[in-house]
Amino acid sequence: MAGATQGFLLIADISGYTGYLSTSELEHARDTLAALLNVLVDGARPPFVVSKLEGDAVFSYSEDGKLLVGQTLVEMIEAIYVAFRRAIDLMVLNNTCGCNACANVSSLDLKLLVHHGSFVIQQIGGHPELIGSDVNLAHRLLKNSITSETGIRGYTAYTDDAIELIGRSLSEGMTRMVEAYEDVGEVVLWVADMHPVWEARKDSQLVTLGPDQVDVEMSVEIDLPVEVVWDYLADPEFRNVLIGADRQEIIGKEQGRVSTGSAYLCYHGDRVVRQLILEWKPFERIVTRDRIGMMGDTEILDILELRSEGDRTVITQKVGSVSGPGYARLIAPLFLRMMRRVFQRDGDRFARTIEDDHRDKTGEALVPA
Repeated sequence: MAGATQGFLLIADISGYTGYLSTSELEHARDTLAALLNVLVDGARPPFVVSKLEGDAVFSYSEDGKLLVGQTLVEMIEAIYVAFRRAIDLMVLNNTCGCNACANVSSLDLKLLVHHGSFVIQQIGGHPELIGSDVNLAHRLLKNSITSETGIRGYTAYTDDAIELIGRSLSEGMTRMVEAYEDVGEVVLWVADMHPVWEARKDSQLVTLGPDQVDVEMSVEIDLPVEVVWDYLADPEFRNVLIGADRQEIIGKEQGRVSTGSAYLCYHGDRVVRQLILEWKPFERIVTRDRIGMMGDTEILDILELRSEGDRTVITQKVGSVSGPGYARLIAPLFLRMMRRVFQRDGDRFARTIEDDHRDKTGEALVPA
């Protein structure tokens, strides 16, 4: 296909909307749809680009070469679903209207389709319009038997082509299905139930450090969007720079992914620091409990937070809350305070390293200072 590019195609489709609309007051139903579509548009984080709105769906795409880690794409998809369900819950909580449209909003759910293939991008009316057989296939796959066969209403369906690029290990725990179409043939889908994702995140409590518990705090500003910075954090090669490690191993992956309960083994010469992940909130924060081998069973809390400032990201790291033997609780805070400059140096080095790498890989200029 002349002028074609390769990339991911993403359709976020509000399920149950046709039935909802038929029993709801049009004006209020229209406002509900507009609010939910805005959530879906906002959720199409870079490097995804929104192509167009399609009634009760949002169609977006990402060209190859923009993502480093397959897990980041999966986490972007999950973040869209969580934001959608949170919006629904807030609508229900704040409802003071007795109309059907407001009363029945909880009946809506979201299904997402992810495919990888070829497409041509045309600019029509100032908006990117995608054409190609893979674009047609992605839309055909929205009509499937997933809900009727599994009972799952809120889901993400990845085509086998998408899983091949994202990583086979990430399909662990997904349901394999085969859909057949007369003009297309059989298509393999990998289905992830989104309801457990929502249940796990909707009431999650943040791990915090009180002001008197913080022994080290550093911040660094990075001239890259938060989505890109998170992607680099998920890559051990670049995370090594941030933590000043020679290398690291990841143990305890769940369904092929780093998540809460996984652990980093960080090698600093002959010394190994085990970082157990207590909290893994994509694009927002990572909290670990770090065991320092040279001080017996001494552990510290390490909170890494990301804050988006448009096309820039601010990373803040707070370390403290020492636990362990009595002597360690006295010595470790002093040692950490002495290491403040090292923490800041590694943070600055991480920022410059990923800015340079991103520029080299994409050719994109950074945001002017």
